[in-house]
Amino acid sequence: MTINANVYGYNNVFTKQNAQALIKTSDGNPVLSTWRFGLGRVVSITVDNGNNWAPELYDAMNSKVISTSINYAIGNPMEIMAQDAEIGEPVKIRVQSDAEPDIIYDGERIRFERRGDRLYSAEIFLNSTGFHDLSGYTIAVNEPAEYRELGNNELISEVIAASGGHVYNMSEIEMLIPDIKNKNTAIVREVVDLRSVFMIAALFLYSLEVIIRRLFDVLK
Repeated sequence: MTINANVYGYNNVFTKQNAQALIKTSDGNPVLSTWRFGLGRVVSITVDNGNNWAPELYDAMNSKVISTSINYAIGNPMEIMAQDAEIGEPVKIRVQSDAEPDIIYDGERIRFERRGDRLYSAEIFLNSTGFHDLSGYTIAVNEPAEYRELGNNELISEVIAASGGHVYNMSEIEMLIPDIKNKNTAIVREVVDLRSVFMIAALFLYSLEVIIRRLFDVLK
């Protein structure tokens, strides 16, 4: 579209880093900007409703920019359905859309298969636990089910106590760090060779005895 309109005022705003300013004033201030929010689209018209600042933007020659902006924001209505999953199992995604969904995960476009009228499906594998974002739709990935079914075996606390350990409950958490420090303090036995000390002492006593005897012989 070619816009030919004078703007006499605007809101002092800036486009987001990943947004795109489509219409600007002559000195670079944004008038109409767009960006994506999850699966949705956002259009920001940062002038007024035409009463004061931008009446020419809403006249017969330029008003099409308003209607096309609204149509762009509405876009292609799309509904995502996906259940939470476990590591090692596929996440089944179903999308209801008028056209093939354009959904990106981990930098790659997900390939969908058409299953019916406005219905598309795909499967992806997620190798880490936690919450994963799928174009604004959150999927939770848990540990394998067998880990959750282990429970608490009563023998575990007995084994820990038998090996000198201790089972702490929530009220005893503050004792954990001091106990670890105390258990890390150990008595180390180190062998010290004192033979050289005794040999030097014996040599000194022998030399002293010899000197004393010589002195007695001289004094006689």
